[in-house]
Amino acid sequence: MKLALGTAQFGLDYGISNTTGKVSDHELQQILQVADEEGITLLDTAQAYGDAESRLGVMSTKDFQVISKLAPGTTAA
Repeated sequence: MKLALGTAQFGLDYGISNTTGKVSDHELQQILQVADEEGITLLDTAQAYGDAESRLGVMSTKDFQVISKLAPGTTAA
């Protein structure tokens, strides 16, 4: 079974029980570290997730595959 880590809360105040907003850079780094340690290798992100893509772009994600959903009408480069 393959699991992906969703990244909406990395870029948005997302989630029905979210009372603290986006995760901090430190928390994001810790989440990625734990995901890597637990064998999660896939990150699921999207242009619609606020600044999640750009935040991931400055983190160490070399051990992950990143899947990014594009906005409607957008083509991949």
